[in-house]
Amino acid sequence: MQANDAKIDGPVFLYYDNSISSSSSNGNLVLEETVQSLLDRGLKPISLYDNLNSQQVASLSDLLIPHSYVSLGLSRFFSNELKRDGSSLFISDFQLIDVQELQEFNIDSTQQYDLVLLNDLNDDRNVFVDSLWVEVNPTDLSKLSIFVDFVASNAMDGNLVVKLMQEGRQLSSVVKNVEELDVVEFDVPIDEYGQYSLMISGDDVLYDNEFFFIREVSSKPAISILNNGDTRAIEQVFNNAALFETEILDIQNLDYELMSTSDLIVFNAFTELPSNLIEQFADKHFLIFPSDSIGTHSYDKLEGLSFSSRQADNLQIDMVDGNLLMRGIFEKNASPGSLPILVPTFNVQGSYEPIINYRDNSPFLLVNENKYVFNTALNTASGFETNALFLPILYQIAFSSVGGIEVPYVYPGNTIELNVSTSDTPIRIVKGGFEVIPTFNSSGSQTAIQVPENIDPGFYYLIQEEDTLRQIAINIPKEESVMISPTLEELRLVFEKYENVNVSEAYSGSENTVFATAEPVGLWKYALILAILLVLTETMLHRYFR
Repeated sequence: MQANDAKIDGPVFLYYDNSISSSSSNGNLVLEETVQSLLDRGLKPISLYDNLNSQQVASLSDLLIPHSYVSLGLSRFFSNELKRDGSSLFISDFQLIDVQELQEFNIDSTQQYDLVLLNDLNDDRNVFVDSLWVEVNPTDLSKLSIFVDFVASNAMDGNLVVKLMQEGRQLSSVVKNVEELDVVEFDVPIDEYGQYSLMISGDDVLYDNEFFFIREVSSKPAISILNNGDTRAIEQVFNNAALFETEILDIQNLDYELMSTSDLIVFNAFTELPSNLIEQFADKHFLIFPSDSIGTHSYDKLEGLSFSSRQADNLQIDMVDGNLLMRGIFEKNASPGSLPILVPTFNVQGSYEPIINYRDNSPFLLVNENKYVFNTALNTASGFETNALFLPILYQIAFSSVGGIEVPYVYPGNTIELNVSTSDTPIRIVKGGFEVIPTFNSSGSQTAIQVPENIDPGFYYLIQEEDTLRQIAINIPKEESVMISPTLEELRLVFEKYENVNVSEAYSGSENTVFATAEPVGLWKYALILAILLVLTETMLHRYFR
C-alpha cells in the first residue's frame, strides 16, 4: 500500500516487533513518524503494546526502546487470544518468518488486521559472532589465545574491522575481507581478567556490532602425578605454577588426602594399572600413559573396555576434526606432514570415544567416561613428548578436568548453573539501576537460573543478598543477527486472499507513511489559501477607501 491508498480508522491496537529494526539503520525514525502520523489524526483510543508479553506500554517512547528480543509472532497476533474491538496493527521486520508457515494461519474474518513491513532485511548486511573460545597459547605460556568464529549474513565482500576491547581500552584489532573471513585470533596475558568486548565494523555492516564476554579468575587444576618410570616429560608440562597446582606422589607412600582434592590424576608407565585407585577416586579425571607393554587383566578393569597386546609397529596419527577438546590444536600446531609416527601399545574394544586415531583407525587417544587413555608409551625413541602436539593436548585435558577455560557469555533464555541455594534469598541479575529476579530451579546447594528473554546485552552481576556471586556477559541472540525476511511482494501474495488483512510497508517522511489520510491537505496549502484571502481582502479595502 502506497501512501494515500487507504485509511485506518480508530480504535487501533498497535503491536511492534522491536527486536531488530529498532537497532538497524533508521528503524526508530520510520516507526516514530509512522505512529506519530496516526496520533496526529486524532484516532483514539490508540493502544500501544510491547510485543513480548502483549503488555500495554505508556507511551510511544517506551515502545521504541529495544528491550525485548522475542517476537510476538504472527500466529499469536492472529489468534483469538488477542481479539479486540478495533483494528489490530502489527509493525515488524518479519525476521526469519517462513512464508510457507504463513499459509497455515486460520484468520478470524470478523476483525481487521494490518501488517506493516518496517524494514526489508534482505537489503541489509551483517557479520556476527557465532562462537568464541579460549585456549592456552602453547608457544607462549604467559598468554591465552582468544578465538572468534564469525558468520556473514547477506555480506559477500568488503572489509571487516574487529577490535578487541577491555573496559573501553583497545587491545588489538584485525582487518579481514569478508570473503576470507574465518577464525580470528587474539592473544592476551594469561592474568588479564575483566570485561572484554569485540567491536565489529565494516562496509555496510549493521546491527549487533558489539559482542560481550568476561574473563574471570578461575581455580587452577590440581594435578597429582603417579609415575612408574621417567616422569620428566609430564612434570615439564604441568610445572607451571601460574596455571596448575602439581604434586608428584610416591607410589609406595600415597597421600590419599591430597589425591582426594585433585582434579586430574596422572598414571604414567604402569604395566599393571592401579585400578583400585581408579575405583576409589571415581569422581576424579584420569590421564593414563601405559608402559610399552601392559597387563591386560588390570587394564580390563576400566569399565566397558577390553584390552589386548599388540605387535609393535610404527603408525602415523590422523588429523582430527570436530572434537571440541582438540579445537584449534591441530590447525595451530600441526600439518599433515608433521604428524608424529608412534608405536601403539594395545588393541582395545568396548565403549569409548576416540578423540585421535591412528591411520588404521585404532585409537591413539580415547576417553571412557572421565578417563583419558593414550595408546603409546612415553620416553621411547620416537616418543610423543617430543612432538608439538604433546603440550597443548595435555593442557586441554587438564583444563577440561575443572570444566575447561570458560569464557562466560550467555544469551537470553540460556541457563546458568550455580553452586548456591536460593531457599531463603533469591538471586538477582543487576546492572546499574536495573534489577530482575530470574526464573530459577533450586535443589540443595545447586541452583539453575534462566536468563530473561527481555534483557539488553551487556555486563551484569549475579547478586544474592549483598554477595556478588559472579559477573556475566549477555549478548543478542544469534538468530536476531540473520538478515532474512519475506519481501513485501511475498507477504502480499500470501495474504491477498483475505479481505480483512492489509499488507503495507512503512515509509520515512511525515507526508509519506502508511497512515497518511485518504485526502491529505498539506499545511502549505492552507498557508497559500490564507495568503490569497489576505490579498483579496487588502484589494477590496483599498478600493473601498479610494
